[in-house]
Amino acid sequence: MKNTHFLNMLFVTNEIKSLKQIIFQKHDSFPSDELNILTGYIGSSVIEDLGSLKIDVKIIYGLAREKKLNEIFYNDLCKLDSGSTQIYCPDILSHAKIYIWKNRGEIVYILNGSANFSNSGLETPHREVLSEVSEESFKEFETYYDRIFNSSVRVNKVDLNKFGCKENKNSCANSNVAGEAGLDPGICVTDSLFEKASKINWGHGTAHTNPRDAYIPIRKEDIVNYPQLFPEKAEKKGWVTMTMHR
Repeated sequence: MKNTHFLNMLFVTNEIKSLKQIIFQKHDSFPSDELNILTGYIGSSVIEDLGSLKIDVKIIYGLAREKKLNEIFYNDLCKLDSGSTQIYCPDILSHAKIYIWKNRGEIVYILNGSANFSNSGLETPHREVLSEVSEESFKEFETYYDRIFNSSVRVNKVDLNKFGCKENKNSCANSNVAGEAGLDPGICVTDSLFEKASKINWGHGTAHTNPRDAYIPIRKEDIVNYPQLFPEKAEKKGWVTMTMHR
């Protein structure tokens, strides 16, 4: 049975309640066993919090193919895609933000608006809004959601080249812990950090540093132009070592 007593209310994060709280508690207001989310962007931490809910959740990362999945974020999503939480990446790009609650396969409630499923989208005061969708529009929203969903694949089965992250031994589709990969966990988690002149050690070049060290050069003109870059050191509070590059 669908709920008809919601009359297009508008929700926003404020001093009383956040959009995140509203979404996480909404299924307590009516019988519901499933939450379907279509969002342009997603955040790892808010997905992780879904573990506290006793409800099945499907999340479509609408812009995964456009924004590209970097290795670290991809691995996070694969780990979060477990239990009652399923994450999908669609071939059809979507910037929509739609939250659909179902009970036994029937839609009972929908929120739609500007809030992505991320802490920034759901908890920044007065930044985003979500409004209730009238029952008369349920079918249209379901048709759109299903179209995007039907073009999607589970995050751990995506074509990594197509979605931005090249497959490697550290991807979730072929995961290994650092020890199994032959890496020293005391140095780094992944061998992608070992680079002589790129990535985290982009400035390594000809400097006299160890390949395991990460640094960014600070030149004389940087100190001259920004004298407060390094505040005056308090006595016996430690030392700062700098190499000037002329």
